[in-house]
Amino acid sequence: MVIVSEVGSLCNIQIRGKYPLFSASDFDQILSKVGFERKIDTQNNNYPYYQKGESIIFNNPTQHTIILKLSNTISIQTKYLEFSTVLAKLRFKPESIAMLGGQFTTFVTNVGNTQSFLDKFLNQNAQTALSDKLKINPTVLSIVIANKAITDVDLQLRLEPLNSSPEDSLYVDMVFRTTNYENFNEFISKFDANFIREIIDSISEVK
Repeated sequence: MVIVSEVGSLCNIQIRGKYPLFSASDFDQILSKVGFERKIDTQNNNYPYYQKGESIIFNNPTQHTIILKLSNTISIQTKYLEFSTVLAKLRFKPESIAMLGGQFTTFVTNVGNTQSFLDKFLNQNAQTALSDKLKINPTVLSIVIANKAITDVDLQLRLEPLNSSPEDSLYVDMVFRTTNYENFNEFISKFDANFIREIIDSISEVK
């Protein structure tokens, strides 16, 4: 069975508003009340951020953005619920959203040989044609799967062998963007290790 890593996983959720989402003083006060510690990023112009365990929240008032960064977790529902509670305390309004998105990165193992897994996307006819034309033995090093439909949802899935373990581990990077708060919440509600495992399993079944 495909194994989805928790350790080493990274999740970034970003909300960009059409206008300022809340005041800086409210932001500082409320995050302090719910247990976040204010820190300074000395490597980024002494920019402040707030941390509680492995949850980090950045706020950029000039760009009307707030970012939740989670490390070493891919099952994010509990942390996202806590983030949503903070937003509610800040009197955040979904109609203020210009863009809401997430980038979710991890790696999976036990998919067999990763090169064979990716080469499923290069059929024999294409492989032969490329070999004849380019005088190489073609293989797939990386694929990006995207939503080509014109909707308010942008979804991209990138798969490639993990640099540190290319023969047996697959790097998985998923980007989801929308302008609809409910769409994003629905996506988050199903996003976990099982969701990634089901995606990889469905690709594995390709002949």
